[in-house]
Amino acid sequence: MNESSDNQSRVVVAGICISTILFAIIISGFFNTQIPKQPSGNGGNPIRIAVTLPVFADFATRLHPDQIKVKSLVPAGVEPHEYEPTPDDRITLENSDLILSVGSGFDGWLENLVTAIPAGRRPQILNLGGALGLEPDADPHFWLDNERVIEALEIIAERLIDMSPSAAQDIGMNQELLQNELIMLDNDFDTTLRTCKQKSYISAHTAFHLLTNPYNIRDIPLSGYDPEQEPSSAQIASVIRTATELNTRVIFIEPLIRPKIVDALIRDLGTIVYTLDPLENTDDLTNFSYEQVMRDNLTTLAKALDCTISL
Repeated sequence: MNESSDNQSRVVVAGICISTILFAIIISGFFNTQIPKQPSGNGGNPIRIAVTLPVFADFATRLHPDQIKVKSLVPAGVEPHEYEPTPDDRITLENSDLILSVGSGFDGWLENLVTAIPAGRRPQILNLGGALGLEPDADPHFWLDNERVIEALEIIAERLIDMSPSAAQDIGMNQELLQNELIMLDNDFDTTLRTCKQKSYISAHTAFHLLTNPYNIRDIPLSGYDPEQEPSSAQIASVIRTATELNTRVIFIEPLIRPKIVDALIRDLGTIVYTLDPLENTDDLTNFSYEQVMRDNLTTLAKALDCTISL
């Protein structure tokens, strides 16, 4: 082989090596670049929503039933205050377009999950408590307030319209239908709870006062917003003293929580135990209905507090 042919071979080999290196650099850059999340909701793709409360799932699905895919982060039957997120939850969030959260410390575990997701892959977050103007240490159970829950519905509807403008008319119509149901529900609570003869009750923790305070029905909680917090001896003594003064004979527990002290209160005060649902979770996420659970609560309240029910 002559010198000219040898030089030409070296040039070809060098060219192949350079091309291979350049190709590897391009491919490496492609796979290491964070591709910004493209929101769904337009062009027929469903809006993927992750929620920390079944109430939000119910509202979002009813507002935009044909274009919503909802995933509840807290499994059915699990007490949300003690929930510990799993690696699967991060995958759920990365594949979501929107997160509907409570805020006010109710789902504080969500923050670490979200911050662990690369910025370009994070979904939108709608903190309903913050959007309603609640302080971080305020009672987070705003969905038990019949007026505030209507405001929350409006906020969710506005965000869905922002994400799916072509569906604005359908979402608006569904919002009006759902809002009318909530107004009728509020009216039924108002006409029923204003007739109650029993004006106080003991609760397992501070969860129901937003539901009953507007009707001058006093909640005597055993503990604060966190149901896992054990009441002290002084707190228990205070509850017994107040309940005795007010002749309170009713204690409400929750479907997922029964504090040990309840049995002692039944013995010492002769209280009757009823189950009232704070709508924090459910055993059946698929068939959960905010309106139905609230009407069941109204029936329980009327029976426990000796009210004239109006349905």
